[in-house]
Amino acid sequence: MKKVKFYVRNWMEYVDIEKLKKQINGRDVYLWDNTQREHLEMFLKERGILVRGTVDNREELLNGSIYFINALWGRNGELMKKLHDHELEEDRDFTNISMYKVLNYVDGYYKDSCGNEIITEGSVENVEIHLLGYNNRLYIGKDFCCQNLLKIRMKGNVSLHIGRDVYCRSGEMFFQDSRNVFQGHSYLGGDFFISNFGGEMEIGEGMEVTDGLYIGVMEKTKLTIGKECLVAKDVKILSGAGHSLYDLEEKRNINMQENIHVTIGNHVWLGLGSQIIYNTEIGEHSMVGAGSVAKGSYPAHCVIAGNIARVVRENTDWCEVDYVSYEEFMEDWK
Repeated sequence: MKKVKFYVRNWMEYVDIEKLKKQINGRDVYLWDNTQREHLEMFLKERGILVRGTVDNREELLNGSIYFINALWGRNGELMKKLHDHELEEDRDFTNISMYKVLNYVDGYYKDSCGNEIITEGSVENVEIHLLGYNNRLYIGKDFCCQNLLKIRMKGNVSLHIGRDVYCRSGEMFFQDSRNVFQGHSYLGGDFFISNFGGEMEIGEGMEVTDGLYIGVMEKTKLTIGKECLVAKDVKILSGAGHSLYDLEEKRNINMQENIHVTIGNHVWLGLGSQIIYNTEIGEHSMVGAGSVAKGSYPAHCVIAGNIARVVRENTDWCEVDYVSYEEFMEDWK
């Protein structure tokens, strides 16, 4: 089994054989070609499904009278068009082991034979959902809106929850083997990139983001952002180092630490071009100056600035509206 390509091995592990037999519905079973035939034929035979041969591009077989299994890596656009032209449907007339699907429109509920599941409160448009792997879970709440195009890529054992009333312009998200929560009531500007490779991310309600946000959550790390945060243009947040760094005298990996994280409190303003580096805690109602690099622990109600950032002012707070007097500010907070 070790020699089997991972996507075929995963399919063998996760496939629902009884469901597959119902889809086959008494038809002869063919493989699209000889890719991984040795392993697939034996696996299916042991479960009572006999492989009769290979399709090998014989279009006379593409008439719905047979059921075939495609183990090609990736999603071949030319092949998919050919199957569509013959009015063949995935998970009805054939199975794609390539485990790669692209959805451009979801309305309500979607589930496939790889255990991927999408739930939406209404239709979702201007979004490309790329499903790679197995057991991805996506929830998108009511009143979600994307102005241009949002690409969401999910690669295996991903849980992604996007709350209600989220508006975005354009961007990309990539997640792998991770848990991700966006609480909702938020605005995401254009050209953002958010990724999570095996970590945990939770973003609170009411976040407002200008263009160019970059978030990278690394394996075994955690990013937490509180409510009502304001993120200016070209901000970068990194929950981990991304690579290993060794101390040659102590003979150890400096980055192999427990509880690597970034924690940003409620109502924090991240200034233009600022960077938040791993193992950083920023207290609530604080402000990070433009171009600053924050790494360390910072209290609530302060202004931090510099590289590495330090506290330059304490006992402060801020609001989104410019030129507001202290009396007006306090009136709003009553």
